Amino acid sequence: MENKQQQPENQTSTQVTTHTELLIHPTRAITFKDHGFMTAGKNNGDPISFENQLRWISEGHKVEGVLDGGQEQLQKQLLENNINGKEIDLSNLKNEQAHIQEVVIGDKETQISNHKAEIAGKRIKCEEGKIVSNFNWFRCIFYGILTSILFIYLIFFYASAINAAFFRDMGEVITGSSTSDISMLMGSIFDAKGIFRSSPNLLFAYLGSVIFLSLGLIPHTFKGSSFYAIKAGSVILLCLLIDGLLAYKIDSGIHEMKTMMGIGDPSWIWYKSINFYLVIVFGFVAYILFGIMYEVVMKEWSKRNINAVVELEIKNLKSIIRSLEKEIILHKVELKDLKKQVDELVLLIKNLTKELEKVLTRPETLKRNMENFYAGWLHYLNGSESLEARKFECDRIYQRFNQPASQYAYNPN
Repeated sequence: MENKQQQPENQTSTQVTTHTELLIHPTRAITFKDHGFMTAGKNNGDPISFENQLRWISEGHKVEGVLDGGQEQLQKQLLENNINGKEIDLSNLKNEQAHIQEVVIGDKETQISNHKAEIAGKRIKCEEGKIVSNFNWFRCIFYGILTSILFIYLIFFYASAINAAFFRDMGEVITGSSTSDISMLMGSIFDAKGIFRSSPNLLFAYLGSVIFLSLGLIPHTFKGSSFYAIKAGSVILLCLLIDGLLAYKIDSGIHEMKTMMGIGDPSWIWYKSINFYLVIVFGFVAYILFGIMYEVVMKEWSKRNINAVVELEIKNLKSIIRSLEKEIILHKVELKDLKKQVDELVLLIKNLTKELEKVLTRPETLKRNMENFYAGWLHYLNGSESLEARKFECDRIYQRFNQPASQYAYNPN
């Protein structure tokens, strides 16, 4: 009898040691049966403690570190992982909202305030006569002379290019020109004599040159308007295209002349010819340089009028302010989209939490958890004959909790 009694005690001792190890390592998840056994050991199988624990489980409260087991446990884990992921997404969205509102928009609003203060300061200084002009007569005249020289050069260059491309008769040049003139025409992209020889064709050559230069001044009229870069870039590309066509016509004319004289190159291709690129360099590059110098002269000349200079600076500052205000509007639209996403995530987390609560409070889940807890508690009580009275009382309590009509609520009567 003593051996039999000693065996359960040893068994109980071994099991208590095992559960104690679980308590030492709280990261290990345990079952409700293990939880019942350990809790009974802490309370020595006390029926009142058993009733309190059973009521806590029956009300669907979560017990930390305890596995429900079964399909519900898997579903609960999936829901918890989903909720945790959504909460991280929600936190990231809120951080992004705060960054846009406080940092991005705040910085742009500060810039707008600084620019407005700068505008007010410039106007006050202008009224008080404290702004000094940076206008320099020598610089203005020097730039003006360079621009005038470029203008004259381009007039003659494009007159020569148009004359060579459209009005030069190769047969007449070969039969009516001296050997030196023919040699010069074959080796040069310019036709210097052609643009000074009296001819009705020269009228169209010079008019075409003026029209082409006028086309180059159009980008300057777009300054300050919306889509300035697109408009100006389109005109410049059009000029490059026209310049390329002139270069092709001139180079093909030179090749034709050489072919008529029997010295043409059979492998000639226009885009491999140096003459084509020389026309581009001496024409289009000088054309761009003229546009830059024209802008420099106009800018320098505008410095003569202090009020005009200040108004121009204010106009530029207002343009910057308008751009910043448009950017703020776009950021506010972005904030609205983020708020919509935040609201959707909050609602989704709320729904997932409700679904998790349903999983935790399912009658079949609660019943199984109580059964497992009671099994663990009973296992502890079975280890000693001295706990028979408590075992009987705990069984009585469990049966009352297990009555369907009571819905797991303990009724002492």
